[in-house]
This record gives sequence, structure tokens and C-alpha cells, in this order.
Amino acid sequence: TYTQLVLITYQHENVDLLKADVEPDCWKPYVGDSGSVTYLKPDLYIVTTADDYEDHWFFEIDLATESPSRIVLKCAQYYRYYQSGTEQRNSGVFPLVVWIVLDKKREESLQCHIADEFGTRQRDIFLVITPDKLETLICKGAEAIRSDTRQEASNNI
Repeated sequence: TYTQLVLITYQHENVDLLKADVEPDCWKPYVGDSGSVTYLKPDLYIVTTADDYEDHWFFEIDLATESPSRIVLKCAQYYRYYQSGTEQRNSGVFPLVVWIVLDKKREESLQCHIADEFGTRQRDIFLVITPDKLETLICKGAEAIRSDTRQEASNNI
């Protein structure tokens, strides 16, 4: 994924990769529900710019080795981290959590499980994509992906 991100920035002169932290450098400490320090452990944290707009991203690379219920548990941890306000205080924004999955079937499955658990709260926090959508995401933003997804859904009706 990191290599793909670097290639995207080389191919698009209006896109820059400002920061890329991999594990464990991207792990984020925060005070958990019990009052003790816990760690959010994304696979990758990046900051990009596209057309002078800065985006922050947490990436999770899903190889379909975990059940959807385990993915939902990880999303719940992200949601608790979001609610803690730690990231917002440190960087001014909360990064979009992007799950990159192997195929369309897994993408649809995780989208449904996350939506069932989080409802409308998930819209601004989580996004599930296949690798072929990464370039569009980085260059045009999450709304371009969501718009394409809505268009696909209306075409299937």
C-alpha cells in the first residue's frame, strides 16, 4: 500500500505524500474506557495533499483473515479513540479510517457490518475500498468514492 501511495504521488503532480508512518510508529496512545493508557494500532498513517487540500488517513490492510465481527471490534476501538478527542487535539482533525480489502465481496460485507454496528456515525469515520480505488481516494477524496458507490447502487436497482 505504501508503495502504491508513492507511485500515485509520482504520477500526479498535484498530489504529495507529506507524512507516512508505519507500525509501530503510527500507533496512537490514548486513555481507554478503564482509565488506563491503551494503543490504537493502525497499519499505516499518512498525510497527503491534493490540490492544496490536506487529508489525514489511517489505513487498515484487510487480507480476509479476520472475521467481520473482529473488524467491527477494531472499528469500535477507532470510534472510542475518535470520541477521546486525542487525535483532534494533536492534529486538528480525525483521519478517515480506510479499510483496504481484497475484493468486492469482502468490501460489501465489511461495509454492511460496519453500517449495521455504527449506522450514520460511520459515514465520516470509516471507508472500505478495494486497492483499485486507492488512487481515486488519494487524488479526489472520500466523497468521490462514496459518490461512485451510490451510483453503482442505483444502477443495480
